[in-house]
Amino acid sequence: MNVTHDETAERHYIESVLCDKLVLNEHPVSRDDFYSPIHREVIDAMTAIVDEGGTPDIPTLGLKLPGAIGVISKFEPVTAANAAFYARAIREAASKRRLYAMAAEVMEATGRHDLSSHDIAELAEKTFTSLYERHEGRAIELRDAVHGAIDLLQRRYEAKGALTGIPTGFEFLDRDLDGLQDGSLTVIGARPSIGKTAFAIGLALKAAETGFSVGFFSAEMPTPMIILRMLASKARLQLQAVRHGLMTSTDFSRAFDAGGVLANYRMLIDDSPNPTLSYLKGKARWMKRHGVQVIFIDYLTLISHGDPRTPRHERVGEVSKSLKNLARELGVPVIVLSQLNRTVEGERPSLDSLRQSGEIEEDADVVLLLHRERDIEQEASCVEAEVIIAKNRNGPTGPHKVAFIPKSATFEEVIK
Repeated sequence: MNVTHDETAERHYIESVLCDKLVLNEHPVSRDDFYSPIHREVIDAMTAIVDEGGTPDIPTLGLKLPGAIGVISKFEPVTAANAAFYARAIREAASKRRLYAMAAEVMEATGRHDLSSHDIAELAEKTFTSLYERHEGRAIELRDAVHGAIDLLQRRYEAKGALTGIPTGFEFLDRDLDGLQDGSLTVIGARPSIGKTAFAIGLALKAAETGFSVGFFSAEMPTPMIILRMLASKARLQLQAVRHGLMTSTDFSRAFDAGGVLANYRMLIDDSPNPTLSYLKGKARWMKRHGVQVIFIDYLTLISHGDPRTPRHERVGEVSKSLKNLARELGVPVIVLSQLNRTVEGERPSLDSLRQSGEIEEDADVVLLLHRERDIEQEASCVEAEVIIAKNRNGPTGPHKVAFIPKSATFEEVIK
């Protein structure tokens, strides 16, 4: 075996993915780490299939890469048990290829009369350091970090207090959170039927209304129902009437006009029921590549992950940690909905209400808890409710009064 490439490990890694597509996320290997051009094409095709919600089996790969069917047909999806070993072997061989190429570059530089020994030494240091940073990460000098922070401070100073995040439509949230911040994980918690989805839809519509591109995962509700909720919210129509078509001609006209407005918003909706964590992460990356700037997930415990025999709170905890890492990786706000413990039924919720859900309050940058009386008359024009900022990593916490409009299932700020 040549130490600078291990095509056997590459083939076995691909076979591991054929056996279990989760390998792509759990033991990721960059396509540039593959030595074989055909293996690079196969990994690209596998990633595309997973991003599209499919399973990368041999027939599907054959459709994606008809010219490579001879190679693809020789793969055997035996086991994924050794995927981590194959991934390390591929990365190690790729590192040695790069090291060899860098050494050759430095050797070539030594023969140039226009470069001093100091220039060549500096080239060697930069070249080999870049390889080390690729695999070991980069420690930032304090002076560099300070310069970056001063640049950020200057931009905020010049903005004169303008919102740096995505607007929420609520003055107190925009003030206390500075909007929805890139790379942050926000958890919206409430008991069933309090209005988590309605609140999230309101935030998503506000983001889209102000020009941001939105990604919305609806694991609980199909897309047509989400759209009907959006129409009712936008047109301030009675949700039940919209659902059942019991509208006056005036109401229908308002809904039609609202639809025209919504059609111009940039929003991608995925309503896959019980999506796996791997699928959700892959689709979120696909959304990011298509310009999405904020992602909503409705809701946390409907995401499938791990061995069903593992305690539920542990699996949910792994999901929440992955979503936090995803927010940082993509550099966008991720907002996920979560049901509260049944022990808070009828009580005003607190941060403790999330603790049996995999310690998700530890992963979240912001936790918003919704509270109102659930048994209300649909005819009521307005019901008092609260949005409690239970956790805010970078700002104040506390309760805030809002209004819940039962007719349209919307939350509105209380005008003081």
